[in-house]
Amino acid sequence: EACDATVILIEAGLESVTLVVGAVAAIRGMGPARIVAAAPVGTHAACQAIARLVDRCVCLATPLPFRSISFWCGDAPPEPWRVRAPRPLPIPAPRHPTALIS
Repeated sequence: EACDATVILIEAGLESVTLVVGAVAAIRGMGPARIVAAAPVGTHAACQAIARLVDRCVCLATPLPFRSISFWCGDAPPEPWRVRAPRPLPIPAPRHPTALIS
């Protein structure tokens, strides 16, 4: 049960807000004390949008260009509609201070 608890919603990456919006709406209906969204990587725009929906959003890197979640996360399953490009590991630090923790 989420009633009066802190719920941590963990995503492989924050590229689009569509799935997170649905998840947050479902979780809010359970009456949690707080909702925290967390991901290792995401687009700056998605992280900002999600930060407005939850009590705290933690996204460790917002690289430019973003490319795709699977590009930055070595353990993420491949997305069948995208060509899987070679990706650098470990994740490099952003070139400018764009990591978002709200």
